[in-house]
Amino acid sequence: MKHNTKQDETDALAIHLPEEGLDRINWRSMTLKGDTDMIIRHPTHHEKPDHPITQPEDPRWVLALQAHSKLEGGRIGAISPENREKLVEMGKQFGLRPFDVQLVIAIVQDNARQGFESLSTDATHRLSCVQRVATPSVRNFQIAVMLMASLSLGVLAAAMFVVWMTR
Repeated sequence: MKHNTKQDETDALAIHLPEEGLDRINWRSMTLKGDTDMIIRHPTHHEKPDHPITQPEDPRWVLALQAHSKLEGGRIGAISPENREKLVEMGKQFGLRPFDVQLVIAIVQDNARQGFESLSTDATHRLSCVQRVATPSVRNFQIAVMLMASLSLGVLAAAMFVVWMTR
């Protein structure tokens, strides 16, 4: 399938967009110095995010707000190594993987570099693509089962000890 494209030969990285039907096609073709063509999917407003942020206390959102408060340099969007370490520790405490913490930080920095003074709708949409924290209900259930089994064995051992002592 061949598409009419516009190409800027002055850029080292030329991005080709179909002249018509981009909203229908929902992809962009990128050529790197004319060597290779790749198809890159970009989420559109028509697509639902994988892990939507529905609560203000969502760890990804809280971490993004903290990262935004640590930004330095305006549009540069820099975060000092010390602040980055604090954010990574905070993310770990929230149950996020270090990789996902770095993604959240990168999304916030990219948002600042695009000139937004607060987290944009696009940044929120991209945050929803970061893997959600595993719900603790499964882990809590496993702990509860182990606790009940331990208590049952303890009661059984105590009952057997009482029977043995009274004989």
